Amino acid sequence: MGEHLKKRRLENGLRQVDAAELLTASIDSYRGWEADRVEPEAASWTRIVGFLGYDPSPEPTTLGEHLKRRRRALGLTQEQAASIMGVSPDSYQGWEGDSYPPLAAMRVRLMRFLGYDPGPAPVMCTDGV
Repeated sequence: MGEHLKKRRLENGLRQVDAAELLTASIDSYRGWEADRVEPEAASWTRIVGFLGYDPSPEPTTLGEHLKRRRRALGLTQEQAASIMGVSPDSYQGWEGDSYPPLAAMRVRLMRFLGYDPGPAPVMCTDGV
């Protein structure tokens, strides 16, 4: 991400202190981001994406990467994302880290969190038809 920030900053003729001010970050935080020494906090991510005009993260390929991208886009911490989904922070962290898959019962919550409309639940026939 650091190279993306530096490129945009230089394209706009900004100093690091100017970019930090635009992103409402301390100069030390901004320098850490630009040098890829520090990862931005969740609340800063949406401002960074706005500053760049795009999300510099690689395209997600796993469920965990999709969850992380969505959480960052919403400016949430893992704990906040877990709370929204109604699961424990440990469960959410395991899913985002691709340590283990969520149970099938979590499908609708996951889809909603990721911004998909799962639609109504299927109607189950009880008369064998």
